[in-house]
Amino acid sequence: MFRTIMYGILAYMAYRAFKHFFSPLQGPEEREFVRGRSPRETELVKDPQCGAYFLKQQGVKGKSNGEILYFCSEECRIKYIDGQKSG
Repeated sequence: MFRTIMYGILAYMAYRAFKHFFSPLQGPEEREFVRGRSPRETELVKDPQCGAYFLKQQGVKGKSNGEILYFCSEECRIKYIDGQKSG
């Protein structure tokens, strides 16, 4: 019984090591976050035009009334700025 438990623990540790070092789905940025080095990379922001949430670093930066805003797309940025100008 003890041998079976030890084999299970060793198999789990080998699985975790393999997943950590050889996961093809994770690039270097994701591995850094898993290690806790870059929490800013997962900051979600809300698009002021359509209300969608997205990762800040993937958004489109815009400026309105001296304030920096992030949009999910260039289309939403243009619509928001046009709406601010007209009303």
